Amino acid sequence: MRSKEIHRLLKRQLAKTNDEKVTCSDSATGLLDQVNEAYHSFDKDILHLENILEQSSKELFKANQALKQEVDFSLTRLEYIVKNIKGVLFQLDKDGRFIYLSPAWKDLTGLSVLKSLNAKYSSFLVGDNESEKKKIERLFNLKKKNKQTVLKFINQNEEIKYIEVSIAHRYDDGGKSIGSIGTFTDVTKLKETQLKLKRANKAKNEFMAKMSHDMRTPLNSLIGLSNLLLMEPHLKEQEESLNALLFSAKHLLDLIDGILDFNKIEAKNINFEKKEFSLNYLLEIFRRNFQFQAHEKNIDFQINKIGVIPNMVIGDSIRLSQIINNLLSNALKFTNQGKIGINVSQVSSTHNKSIIRFQVFDTGIGIAKEEQRKIFKKFKQGASSKTDLNPGAGLGLSICKELLKLQGSTLKVISELGEGAVFQFDLEYTTRHSHLASKKAETPQVDYSNLKTNILVVEDNKLNVFVLSNFLKKWGANFEVVENGLEAVKEVSNNNYDVVLMDLEMPVMNGYQATKKIRLMSDIDKRETPIIALTASASNKVKNDAIKAGVDEFLTKPFNPEELYHILKQHEPVYFSKDII
Repeated sequence: MRSKEIHRLLKRQLAKTNDEKVTCSDSATGLLDQVNEAYHSFDKDILHLENILEQSSKELFKANQALKQEVDFSLTRLEYIVKNIKGVLFQLDKDGRFIYLSPAWKDLTGLSVLKSLNAKYSSFLVGDNESEKKKIERLFNLKKKNKQTVLKFINQNEEIKYIEVSIAHRYDDGGKSIGSIGTFTDVTKLKETQLKLKRANKAKNEFMAKMSHDMRTPLNSLIGLSNLLLMEPHLKEQEESLNALLFSAKHLLDLIDGILDFNKIEAKNINFEKKEFSLNYLLEIFRRNFQFQAHEKNIDFQINKIGVIPNMVIGDSIRLSQIINNLLSNALKFTNQGKIGINVSQVSSTHNKSIIRFQVFDTGIGIAKEEQRKIFKKFKQGASSKTDLNPGAGLGLSICKELLKLQGSTLKVISELGEGAVFQFDLEYTTRHSHLASKKAETPQVDYSNLKTNILVVEDNKLNVFVLSNFLKKWGANFEVVENGLEAVKEVSNNNYDVVLMDLEMPVMNGYQATKKIRLMSDIDKRETPIIALTASASNKVKNDAIKAGVDEFLTKPFNPEELYHILKQHEPVYFSKDII
């Protein structure tokens, strides 16, 4: 053993053997030296590992202390957030009992957290009607994981609260419910604001409907009498005054309709019809309506059909007429020399679809570039249009733009100041195979032949009765007049009528009630008597309510005599020759 001091473990082992030969043998000495060296090397390794472990232990202790401080800080911060958050954090067990509620629970409900724990959610969220009860039931149904809704809630102080409930149901790996977590957020102020806005909007709509009805009623008489006077023999010099009277009355009606339409657009309550109509006939109506007015200002009125255009199309002819009438009225208003008119062309077509381009043009005062964006804003007019000679509400172009936008189109303007203007838009229509040539068609003539329809007029306004009666007399119709719905029901019950013209707003019994009673009559012929609502109320709600009550058609006052005549003509009874019978 020459290398080192003998290691304690080796020395102990040699002492046990007490073998001199083994100790003194050269071969044994080399082996023992190696063993001894291994023991010493092992001791060094152990010492090194102990140093490493001691160092690691110190570092681990420091890291643990730092982590503990971070956890304590996070818990404090989380506790601060939970205590100060406005919403209530909650946790439910699988039976729907509260096992955690944040401090905001007391502010919301007036109940302490401790007293509320272990109680079921249904003890607090009761619901004051069936709809609310079903909503709560759906919310806490375990079939869906995440849900959110607003509930009405009455707290301990009898205060009405609206709370937004967000809930997430939790499940174990086997799909069994282990409870829910979620939040209650007080949205009372927001909900109250929404309810106030809803009430204000309802009040506005009711006011608009009432004002529309009250303004349309005298306008019906004014326009009706103007039409009657123009149909009577009159002096040539009187025609200009009568046409001016009729034009002014229609202008006022357009303003009323414009305000109502804008109100409908804001409420997103516009419906577009899909009915077949003749483009050729519609264009000639424009010619007939504007040619005289243009002639009065010594300007030319033109309708230019460019290329081959489909005649019969399916779409909303009323809205198209409204847009073009508005644009032509503006063109006429701002043009003192030259011409106004419409260009119509086909942009593209397939076997049953056609995109038609309409251009309303004039050679009037034009619109400056900086004014062209402003003219499409509500209650705005171009700077050049603000004159006493050119009155208007500033709604027309805004309404035209919105009506086209709702149909997927855009209203464009091409103009220079002093060089006239062109307003252009494209609309897609479903088409029929008939086409109209670019040549001018003859103005359609209305044949007011003898009307053999037996009519019951239900109207309480004396002036409206006077106007309507005069038209019916001119058309040769047989008619009776009653003043309210109750009398109408008696008349229909005791007599046979081909059609009933029913006002809706009347004393004693209104038109809705009378229509419902007629539709319940035991006699099938009387029960199915055609009823046409003829009213000064022009809102969609009135129309929908009238249709629900059972009316067949809906006309607004002031009525178009031609339209009313054709509707009554459709209900004229058919008489067969004795030879055929």
